[in-house]
Amino acid sequence: MRWLLAAVLLWWCCAAAVADNQHPTSWHVTREWTSYAMPLGDSWVLHRKLPAWQSSDPVLAVVDNNGKIIRRALDGQDVRAVAVWRSLIIAVRLSANAVELVVLNDRLHTLGTVRLPELVGLSQTPDVQVMSRDERSHILILCNGFLLACNPVQRPLNITVLEQRVFGAAVGRGEWSAIFVHDVGGIAYASLVDTLMRRRVAPSVPLASHARIGQVNDDVVVISAVEGSYASQVSVIDSRSSVVQTLTLPVSENNIGWVEQKGKLALAVVSTQKGMQTLAVASADNIHSAMSTGIALPPEVGMPQRVWASADTVGVWCSGGIVSVVGGSIIAADVLHRNLAGYEVPVPSGRGLLVYGPSGTLVITRMFQPWWWIWWLAMNVAPFVIPLLLLLIIVLLVTQLRRQKRYLSAMLEVPGAGLVFVIDGAGKLTQANERAMRLLRITPKVPMHRLFRAYMRHRGVEGVLHFVEQAMVARRPITDKVSVDDDDDQREYMFTSQLLWGTLGKRRATVVTGIDITEALERRRLVNWAQLAHDMQTNLSTIRLNAEQIGLNLEAKDSERVRRILFQTDVLIQRVRDLVSVGRSEELQKSAVHSAEFCTQLRHEFDPLMFPHVTFVMKLRGTTMMVDKLKLSRAVRNAVENAIKSLRGNPGTVEIATWFDRTHVHIRISDTGIGMDTLTLENMMKPYFTSAKDGTGTGIGTMIMQHVTHMHGGSLRVTSEPGVGTQVDFRIPIGTVTPSP
Repeated sequence: MRWLLAAVLLWWCCAAAVADNQHPTSWHVTREWTSYAMPLGDSWVLHRKLPAWQSSDPVLAVVDNNGKIIRRALDGQDVRAVAVWRSLIIAVRLSANAVELVVLNDRLHTLGTVRLPELVGLSQTPDVQVMSRDERSHILILCNGFLLACNPVQRPLNITVLEQRVFGAAVGRGEWSAIFVHDVGGIAYASLVDTLMRRRVAPSVPLASHARIGQVNDDVVVISAVEGSYASQVSVIDSRSSVVQTLTLPVSENNIGWVEQKGKLALAVVSTQKGMQTLAVASADNIHSAMSTGIALPPEVGMPQRVWASADTVGVWCSGGIVSVVGGSIIAADVLHRNLAGYEVPVPSGRGLLVYGPSGTLVITRMFQPWWWIWWLAMNVAPFVIPLLLLLIIVLLVTQLRRQKRYLSAMLEVPGAGLVFVIDGAGKLTQANERAMRLLRITPKVPMHRLFRAYMRHRGVEGVLHFVEQAMVARRPITDKVSVDDDDDQREYMFTSQLLWGTLGKRRATVVTGIDITEALERRRLVNWAQLAHDMQTNLSTIRLNAEQIGLNLEAKDSERVRRILFQTDVLIQRVRDLVSVGRSEELQKSAVHSAEFCTQLRHEFDPLMFPHVTFVMKLRGTTMMVDKLKLSRAVRNAVENAIKSLRGNPGTVEIATWFDRTHVHIRISDTGIGMDTLTLENMMKPYFTSAKDGTGTGIGTMIMQHVTHMHGGSLRVTSEPGVGTQVDFRIPIGTVTPSP
């Protein structure tokens, strides 16, 4: 128990040292790419925005998780934007005369190319953004203030101009395919386009140079900066009624985000309160009052850069790390040891957060910290927990000692417990039950608490001493079979040792028990002999038949000898029928056996002279299998014997068929006998069940069939119909065949 106490304290200290000291989850940079990276199934799509002639790296490539290039395309071309849509890759490239949209498959084969409309204009540094979502039939392209739509699977590719002078766009949800904000004559409108690319809602919103757009159920939020002022305007649009609610917040547009709370839109705002950066999450109506009582952000993560949301989690992207908030509580606050200024809003994906910045792509994964609460406990409740823990250990020790005493008393007093010895840590015999004392010939006058070796005064118990010495050395329970001469009677025992521990982890005693298995071994030997006898029934019957036929051609002086042979054969057959068994050995001796040759050899064991009324039909398509040939022969032979018996001496057919599939060999024994009714079929696999009324059946054959099949890991299926016949199907695994050297 002292080791237990030391382990608990060590565990407490180590866990507190490695645990996140505040929060249940933490963010880690699990992958970093020097290119613009997007997941594509099990691979990644990499896009280098620099022209190919400035680097040996490809402009567009598909790589595996190790960064090895699998395929590459568009080498030497000026690709300005790339997006993954379902299993397609959408690229926008700048050529000498136009801006083109290229659709490629996951093998980077070009499926289609289309020019963007000329009114988009050509710029050496076009501002291109490709937006897509799997469930949409269109992708959106924002280029030089023009919002375009394209269906990548349509042939030929077609570009539709949705609007111009667009300063913000996003892919919609639900019935909306796209949401964008555009300038019309100095007035800004927010247009909502349905899945058929029809504009249905276009309310007025504040005009700005650019805007961020989001959607939560039926509410659309538009966030734009107030020109010339450190403030932002937030417009919340009800897409059903086109009602617009606009409010001004004294924070940067990047410090405002949106999240779903109880099915409704809520704003997430980072502001400065009393010199601290705080995060407030509330509805648009209550956000002003909530900002004064927000959640303080840890200063070590740096200045807030962006606010984003995924499901019910609000994240704050800071210059040095990430903070995550769920339900008003911080669940992660991690310093990533990187300058994260200039990175875009994180994009949630199945592989974590994808964050794009000037130096490439970061893949950031949130991991659960199972030991975070230990630090909190160590700092807040340790003064109370440690005394309680020590008290609990003391109670457990006392309870364990009492349980061990009750266990020893019960073991010594139970009549059928076999041999029981209790030996202390010094190797002295302290207690023994009546049977154990009788075996060691210990009388009431012989004192206890002597070394166990001192009681080994007579021959025949050397094995017990050897086992006890092994148990005293071992630090774990052991089991072994021991032979003992008990009053000139050879007995077999199964000995087991059990360790009892005292206080502070010290061995208190070793309990040695011995169970007499002599009778069980004898029964097993009887089973082996009975199985051999069962196998001899057919051979003895064949000998008897041949002896009868020989006797017909002999003279009278030899008839007496034939009669004696027949008599002794009848006696052996009768004795064989008196034996009942289910198998000989539980161990399989597997070897390579060809199933067709196996069935052919089995067929020749049945003498045609003995069974003239039986027509054997062989349908063989064999292969090599790894089986115990002796045991499997015994099982299949029983099936053939049962098939012959079912003919009841009438002319009939017994069919032996074998075939195989990729994993199993099938052996089927079919007959045209009397068949079985439903009740007989249901009971035939029960031990010792037989339908024979003349005493010729023992119920062993079907038990052997089932037992051997299960030993090989196979299955047995029996089908039958009264008056038609029976089929017995053995399904045996082929196994691994080792080639001969």
